[in-house]
Amino acid sequence: GVGGSLAISGAFQIGTLVALAALLARLYGPITSLSNVQVTVMTALVSFDRVFEVLDLKPLIDERPDAVVLPAPAAGAAAGTDSAPAIEFDHVSFRYPKASEVSLASLESIALQGVERADGGQLILDDVSFRAAPGKLTALVGPSGAGKTTITHLVSRLYDADSGAVRIAGHDVRDLTLDSLHEAVGVVTQDAHLFHDTIRANLLYARPTATEAEVIEACQAAQIWDLISVLPDGLDTIVGDRGYRLSGGEKQRVALARLLLKAPAVVVLDEATAHLDSESE
Repeated sequence: GVGGSLAISGAFQIGTLVALAALLARLYGPITSLSNVQVTVMTALVSFDRVFEVLDLKPLIDERPDAVVLPAPAAGAAAGTDSAPAIEFDHVSFRYPKASEVSLASLESIALQGVERADGGQLILDDVSFRAAPGKLTALVGPSGAGKTTITHLVSRLYDADSGAVRIAGHDVRDLTLDSLHEAVGVVTQDAHLFHDTIRANLLYARPTATEAEVIEACQAAQIWDLISVLPDGLDTIVGDRGYRLSGGEKQRVALARLLLKAPAVVVLDEATAHLDSESE
């Protein structure tokens, strides 16, 4: 206001007033930023604490130092002979880990502050024993919540049993290397996961050395090739994040094609055809 009055009275020119206003803005900007440095630094320190807290978390599933490699099945296992490995559950009991065991301590302390929470450590499986013979189809049937999906998680060692043992070809899965176990076991779940990439990349994820002919053969066997062949980009079509550009049944058939391309010795299907029509199923 004072500067405006002086400019009108002719004490100095309007350009001088504009220059002074710009100078004040350039002066106060760094001062304001400097006053906020403490807030920025404290925020960064909290973020670093959380990052290092995550890095320090020990994984629930870890490979033992003396882990052994699961022997590959002999030729002919895929045809259903006894050379495929048997799956055995020996008095297995299991409970899912509580939130305090798998999440960040700092977040749990906030979430649990003043809140009474029930113990989530009840047994899901209690003294379960059975044997899935090699070359045979073993079906798990039961009501929702009976533990069918949990059993499939234990076979692929997404979790470890609390007591008892899960054995593949006579080997406790906890004594095997993770790479050899994942090589022998293939899984297709009800909610098939696809990466934000091409159909080809999602298929080759199972076996990077597969040829074009083998990829097409797997797609034909999974009854998804008719769809892929009419797409403008074919196998190079981007499926989107989690495969949102495909329907539920199409995603499941792509996942089945990926499984067929991998051709594992043990196949675990968890409602793998839930989204398919009756004919395709």
